[in-house]
This record gives sequence, structure tokens and C-alpha cells, in this order.
Amino acid sequence: MQAVLEAARGPLVGGYDQLWNLGDMVGYGARPNEVLDLLRPLATINVRGNHDRVCGGLTSTEGFNPVAATAAVWTQRQLTPDNLEWLRNVPQGPIRASERALCAHGSPLHEDQYIESMRDTPFSVACGAAVYRSS
Repeated sequence: MQAVLEAARGPLVGGYDQLWNLGDMVGYGARPNEVLDLLRPLATINVRGNHDRVCGGLTSTEGFNPVAATAAVWTQRQLTPDNLEWLRNVPQGPIRASERALCAHGSPLHEDQYIESMRDTPFSVACGAAVYRSS
């Protein structure tokens, strides 16, 4: 995460005006508290991801593969009380960021729904630095 933020601030990207966090902040790495401590003050919009929901204890690991389920349980045990409470209160998307931007994790229809093809959505979808429009 630190490398991505440094690159975003660097000359190649030229910085950013706002950071929109589209979820799955935790559940993938060995330092969930450090990730949240870094991200929380920077993000102007936070959307809950399915891993955030499970790691926060809001739902079970049902539907997760065994590795993801084990990681989610471990992550929940590692989180500080403050970070766990914050994670539990991150809103589910979609969240309207502006007149032309909607922030969601997964799909605007549901955080667990994958968009596997641009034909799967009538929406314009932004992923990272690339913007894709469905025709």
C-alpha cells in the first residue's frame, strides 16, 4: 500500500485530489492494523468490501474458500478494538461520490457480485487508473 501511495504522489501519476477506497482493505495481508492506520486518514470515501465485512465479524466466512476464511478469522483477531469498530462501520456501497461517480465494491448491485465482463453491467466502471465504458 505504501508503494502504491508513493507512486500515486510521484511524477508519473502527478498526485491525486482524493482517495476513494473501494474496499477489501483487510483479509489479504499480515498487517491489517498498519493498512487501516495508513488508509483511514487519507481516504475521503470508504466503501466496505466483502472481506472487510467478514473480517469485521458482520457475517460468517460461509462462501469463502478455506484460505480466505482462515485469513479472515486471523485478521479479525489481529485488529485493534478501534480498527475493528471502524471497519464494522464502513458503509456498504454504492456511495455517490459526485454527480458522475458512484463508488462500489464488486458491483453497484451487490458487494459480492463480480463484474466479469463489461456486458455484466450497464454502468461505466473505473478500475484503478483505467476507466472502461460499456457500449
